Amino acid sequence: MNNEIEIPIEHQKLVLSRIEASKVSPKRMLDWDEVSEEIIQT
Repeated sequence: MNNEIEIPIEHQKLVLSRIEASKVSPKRMLDWDEVSEEIIQT
């Protein structure tokens, strides 16, 4: 059984560009603890 999942190149590029953007401007990122708490409250 093959458990490998093929991720399209377009998706890989999108993720990599978002990682780079977060390195350039870390304040654009949301704090997971704050976001998850907000989700729980709604």
